[in-house]
Amino acid sequence: MLINNALYLTVSILLPILVWIGLTVFIKRKFDNYYGALLGLVLSGFIFGFFQFNARKMYVIHDDKEYSAYSVVGEGEYTLSTGEVAKIKFDENNSHLMIVNDSKKNVVIKEIKYKSENNPVINIDIDRLLANLPGHHEREPENTDIVIESGEYGLYPLVDIDYFFGDKIPKEIETSSHGTTTKYRLRYKY
Repeated sequence: MLINNALYLTVSILLPILVWIGLTVFIKRKFDNYYGALLGLVLSGFIFGFFQFNARKMYVIHDDKEYSAYSVVGEGEYTLSTGEVAKIKFDENNSHLMIVNDSKKNVVIKEIKYKSENNPVINIDIDRLLANLPGHHEREPENTDIVIESGEYGLYPLVDIDYFFGDKIPKEIETSSHGTTTKYRLRYKY
């Protein structure tokens, strides 16, 4: 089932609250005690957990630098502007992100690595720094870009997209981890 992200957040928060209130009132009236509040709290916790752990992210890229964010519970379908139907099905471990390119242009997902000295984390292009050293032979950089052709869709081994199209990419970020932090940017391929 394909759910718009705003609706998904509303339902995943309001439904457990309404279940909790409903069970509290029902059991209070029926049995004249407050065990309904506890039962409603436990049941609403299970409902909220179901929504949070079973939904997966999907982005649909449109023309004019527009995109839509969806949460997917189970399986679903999305009809592209060409009329083709994209079957949405996540793999067993659900660690991937579904991206549907419904635009007329190809898009690319670029990897941005931030290297931590201590804090803050600074975006360093180590290949550019090394290339300026005397006697350094430039090595072939790893191409970690993911290109998604127009009309193409699929699962990609990412957790999320951090920056879209014209979003400003910070030179520094704050993080609690040491080492390297990776962010991803989606833009049109030029």
